[in-house]
Amino acid sequence: MKPSEFLGMNLRNQKYIDWDKSRTNFTNSKLKTKFFLSARQIRVPRLHGIIRSHKDLNRFDFASLPAKTVLKPNKGSQGKGIIPFQSKSNGSLISVSNKSYDTDAIKKHTIDILDGRYSMGFLPDTAFFEEKIDTHPELTKLAPIGLPDIRIIMYKGYPVLSMMRMPNKESGGKANLNAGAWGLGLDLVSGKVKTCYQNGTLFKSDLVDNFKVPYYIEALEMAVRIADITKISFFGCDIAISKNGPVLIELNSKPGLKIQFVNNIGLKKRLEMIDELNRKTSKNPIYIASQLFNTDIQEKKIEQNIIKFNSKASILTKDKKITAQIEISTNDLSTYVSSDIFQELAGSDKNKIKVKIGKISEVVKLKENPELGEQKIQLGKRFLENYKVDFEKSKEKVNLPKAKVFTPQEIYIKPTINYGEVDYKINQIAQSIKLVEKLKPINLTQELEKVHNDISYNPQFLYSSHEEMIYQKQSDLLSILCDDTPLGQIYEDKKAELFNILNIIQNIGNPELKFFYSKYIQAPTYNEFKYAKKLYALKSKDRTQKLDTPEILEEIQNTLNQYKLKDWKIQMKKSMIGNFSVNKSNKIFVKQGARLSKLRLQKIIAHEILTHVLTTQNGKKQPYLIFQDGMANYLETQEGMAIYNEYELLGINTRYYAASNLMSSYIGLEHGFAEAVSILIELGFPKKSAIRHVLKTKRGLADTSKPGGITKQSIYTRGALKIEKFIKDGGNMVDLYIGKIDVDKIDQIRKMNFINRNIILPKQYRS
Repeated sequence: MKPSEFLGMNLRNQKYIDWDKSRTNFTNSKLKTKFFLSARQIRVPRLHGIIRSHKDLNRFDFASLPAKTVLKPNKGSQGKGIIPFQSKSNGSLISVSNKSYDTDAIKKHTIDILDGRYSMGFLPDTAFFEEKIDTHPELTKLAPIGLPDIRIIMYKGYPVLSMMRMPNKESGGKANLNAGAWGLGLDLVSGKVKTCYQNGTLFKSDLVDNFKVPYYIEALEMAVRIADITKISFFGCDIAISKNGPVLIELNSKPGLKIQFVNNIGLKKRLEMIDELNRKTSKNPIYIASQLFNTDIQEKKIEQNIIKFNSKASILTKDKKITAQIEISTNDLSTYVSSDIFQELAGSDKNKIKVKIGKISEVVKLKENPELGEQKIQLGKRFLENYKVDFEKSKEKVNLPKAKVFTPQEIYIKPTINYGEVDYKINQIAQSIKLVEKLKPINLTQELEKVHNDISYNPQFLYSSHEEMIYQKQSDLLSILCDDTPLGQIYEDKKAELFNILNIIQNIGNPELKFFYSKYIQAPTYNEFKYAKKLYALKSKDRTQKLDTPEILEEIQNTLNQYKLKDWKIQMKKSMIGNFSVNKSNKIFVKQGARLSKLRLQKIIAHEILTHVLTTQNGKKQPYLIFQDGMANYLETQEGMAIYNEYELLGINTRYYAASNLMSSYIGLEHGFAEAVSILIELGFPKKSAIRHVLKTKRGLADTSKPGGITKQSIYTRGALKIEKFIKDGGNMVDLYIGKIDVDKIDQIRKMNFINRNIILPKQYRS
């Protein structure tokens, strides 16, 4: 490394670090980073608990911590104050360096964190526990203790330099170069180990010779996405590699400079090369970096495996070579040729024809497509599944400093998206997640019995783990590509929502569940709570006759018959929180032994059948499954319509719009279970109703004596008021019945020419 290429701390601070407080505050807070990026489809470790104050410390349940957890200061640096634990013994947690910590020792260390011993500037800080990542088995062989991580330096959206930090006994299981951890210099694109470093010295090691970091390209892509999301110019991105792929650990706006010694490559030179790029290109930043910094020649396969849309293919037989212009089809499985080529291949075995495109060579089965123009070959999905396709946008050159052998010549855009395929994939993921089922405690019946026997009891709920499913579905979502068309944005929004639901599932049982759920459905505000209390005061006594279960079933069946909903079936169910529910498999569940007033039943029919069932049925008439499954944020519109319809379809003027749900949500999130029940009873809720309402909020928590829970119950009042405003502003209820849509997307949907308007409507909305 030439001294002139080395980046010193003064130059780093003066020229490259973004000192904007909003940026530095973001990267300096591990929790802010975690919360912000996890809501934007970036994998982060699961959060086990946050301790913000000495009061939090005194009521924190240390016994509930899993054996594999990590205690961290929120604003720590250089690994100070972090204790990774690997097991439990006799009530104590055992660190990766085999040191035992009983509860008192953990509390003492946590107090040090709160008092700012490890924070930048020694200011008061927050402590938190998070999941200890299970390292990829290939890395465990090299680092049996601690968590190795990749540090990638990003600049202006481009990866610049990377290394892997490998903990060892000398470093106490921490991936800290200052503590004696190994630093492995990596080829920027391939992830192959090029150099080894420890305690200021470069050395050779047979242990890592020719070693390639697993999931490295995925980690590199994650760093590029983070740069695009955050718009931070210069930062270090620390990523762990689990058995399921990369997981973001933290960002560092002032990354250390030892990475230069580890790689024996100066940062200054590389940063200047990025600065010399005189305009942003739409080419993949990883590819541009590979060209700038001369990564391994064998890794140029990433470019060799790209099929350029404007290129030509050679069709080869034993005695012929036919040149054909390439076309791409993402709808057809097979590969087709134009009729003139098909005739020219007469006598050849069409099942075994070699097609050569640049350095790509494949033996394929060819079919005839008379609609193709002359001398054309149309590559189908079966051919393309192992390759990437770039569609030429222009002939403009990418300006790279001091052009090299592999200077790219074109700018590319994404291939055309097949939204039938995107729709199907998202449907499969959405159907498999089943959030409501996963929020249901394993021991619900037993704990509810204790509550009914002792109203001061706070249930202790147990839940199943779903880690493997979460990682798999996250990977599936990340592999789905969308464009910036209106339809593409609808699917991109749905992807983000599903990713956040997976974050919710990952944090079931966690006291911080409220935060993750509120990214899905916003938590109620105090002003909303006060307004709900006013609405609740409007509720009048229901004096209509009580109906038994057979009468209830008869009324429901009559409604199904009236709207010709023959595919929908009624099913009795023992264990239900409410009396009535509808699922996406055309089933209407009624709680066994249910007994309702006539007015309540009419409201339920308006809510469940004349809203949820009809919009589901109408969604099935649309060309995309997302209209029956539900777009992102569809729940607020759906439940808002349902509550609005309870009053509108029955002609009831005095409306309290499920105010009890919002009130109980606010109280349940602010208090523990027993305390919340007590407060609701004081506000006029019957005992059973109070317990049921609080339970709906506390689902997902393990220890319900703590504040927090899920925020769904706030959606009904908020949604009904939103629908009411939509109608008052001139909106048409009919537009909302085409499927499970978001009312805020209505203008966008109206422009879509594929919408089927031949839908089923409640008789009151028919013109």
